[in-house]
Amino acid sequence: MSLEYYTCRNCGCENKLIDAHRNFLEEHGCSQPPFYCSICFSQRLGEIWEIPSEKRIAACSICGVETRLPFVPCLSRPVYCPQCFKIQNATNDEL
Repeated sequence: MSLEYYTCRNCGCENKLIDAHRNFLEEHGCSQPPFYCSICFSQRLGEIWEIPSEKRIAACSICGVETRLPFVPCLSRPVYCPQCFKIQNATNDEL
C-alpha cells in the first residue's frame, strides 16, 4: 500500500497514514486505507459498544421459545432457553 493520505468517510478530513499503521494493515492483508480518522473511529466504537445491562432476544435452538441473553449470540453456536440449557448441560455431564 503506497497511499500517503486518506479521507475520513465521516468528517471528510484528510489524514496521513503513518508507517506503523501502514505496516499493521499490510501484515494483516488489508489493501484498503482506513475508513475513519481516529476521532471518528472512537466515536463510532462508542456507538456500537455493548451496554452491560442490555439484553438481546433470541430463539432457543431446541424449543424455539424467545429468550433474553446478556451477550451477543454467535451465529455458529446454538442458543438455549434456561430450561433447555439445564437439559443440555445435564446431557453433557453424563457423557
